[in-house]
Amino acid sequence: MKMPMRLEGNVPVVFFKEGNQIVAYCHALDLSTCGATKLKAEKAFAKAVEILFEEVVSMGTTEEFLRGLGWRIVRNQWVAPIFVGQKSEKISVALV
Repeated sequence: MKMPMRLEGNVPVVFFKEGNQIVAYCHALDLSTCGATKLKAEKAFAKAVEILFEEVVSMGTTEEFLRGLGWRIVRNQWVAPIFVGQKSEKISVALV
């Protein structure tokens, strides 16, 4: 019998402007949403997380999904990959 697991805690969410929308993106869940304001993007993100996990749980693919994103189990709880930083990188590519 499988022991019940919990997924609880904080994950980094990046907010950025794209056109007239604010995008919320979480690398730890590979999930993005948007809204007209940051608050609306935050609310849309919370709802998207709820829907995402309803789906992966109902399909029975929670472990596969999380492990595929680098999550691991510690003391019977899922732990997100550790965010180690962010910086701007110069890129140069031919678009021909």
